[in-house]
Amino acid sequence: MTQDKYCKSDIVFIIYDAFLNEMALEKHIKKERLISFIFFDYKVLQFSTYFSKPNYIYLFLLICLCFLFIAVQFVISIILFFIGLLFFAFPQFRKKNLIVLTSSKQSLIEGIKQFNLKEEDFILSNKINLLTRVSKSTLLGYVFFFFYFTFYVIKKRENIFLFFLNYKDLFDLYLLSMILYENPDLLVISDDHYQRNAFLISNLHGGKYYVLQHGFIDPKIMFPKKFGKIKKLLIHDLSYLKIFENYFEVEGYAIFNSNSFTLSSRAELINSCFLASSSPHIDFELEFVKQFKSKYDIKIIIKKHPKHVYNNLKYKQLVSIVDEEWTDNETFPNSSLFISYSSFLETYYKSIGSFTFSLASFSKIEDVFTDSKFLESVKYLQIKSN
Repeated sequence: MTQDKYCKSDIVFIIYDAFLNEMALEKHIKKERLISFIFFDYKVLQFSTYFSKPNYIYLFLLICLCFLFIAVQFVISIILFFIGLLFFAFPQFRKKNLIVLTSSKQSLIEGIKQFNLKEEDFILSNKINLLTRVSKSTLLGYVFFFFYFTFYVIKKRENIFLFFLNYKDLFDLYLLSMILYENPDLLVISDDHYQRNAFLISNLHGGKYYVLQHGFIDPKIMFPKKFGKIKKLLIHDLSYLKIFENYFEVEGYAIFNSNSFTLSSRAELINSCFLASSSPHIDFELEFVKQFKSKYDIKIIIKKHPKHVYNNLKYKQLVSIVDEEWTDNETFPNSSLFISYSSFLETYYKSIGSFTFSLASFSKIEDVFTDSKFLESVKYLQIKSN
């Protein structure tokens, strides 16, 4: 699909389809991670962090969130009606291109340079920056959009409860969609692989949509609605191109030359083990570090995933077992042994010659400590430490 196939009123249907795809993504995550107790396919990883089994608190919380998100969007629409009567857009921001951020801004800045673009020509697509770019009529239009979208959701009678939960992001998606529709010359660069923003931008703005790969991309997701076009794609390896082409129409691509992976210069860390944590698999990680520390006198370092929501009690327990929590967001430990459940960081550590292991490839933790390659790598670290 391309933008010229849409009229302004079609924004309702595009956002509706974006939510449908988002629900399919959540359903896929639940299935892949074998999360059986989550009754609704909404923020599956976040809720599975807090709830380990079905209970009434979980259901009560979701029901409250549903009504809260609807109420908030209703209030926003009323407030914007009066704001729209008083204020116009801020034209000084009109010519700025957009960065739609999912993961690392630093990587996107590097991507902008590799695209031969200028960083100063871009702004982040946060709520404030989007608000300063819209017209008076767009602000006023959200009132009508909100009621029309709600009517359309009820009329379709498909996952109404889940749609209302997704109202949390309705206003942001409306602003982004309208800005893209009304400003066809803008460039948009993002590291969004297939979330709701990627659906919107690739369909509304595919002719000016630049994408930077920030991590793994799952080739097995069954989306009900087709994604649009990527003008230029930066990938970490040619093997990922076909996976992107499963979802998008890719016009052009290049290999990403990243300088964002910077190692610490601390010499004592070379013979350490670095665990890149992932909140949905914290129980697996806890079992791993317990067994690792009981078997080996090797320093183990842990770094929390910057985008994940953690169970604080479990994470504190994890930190209490390891030797060091890594809080430096500019560099990574120069460890010779890298462990993760399944992290794209493994690609970088392999490139510098570290031993790397994915816990996801083992059915149980005990299998890690009987794996011949793992035992060989640990033995090497022990020898080098002495």
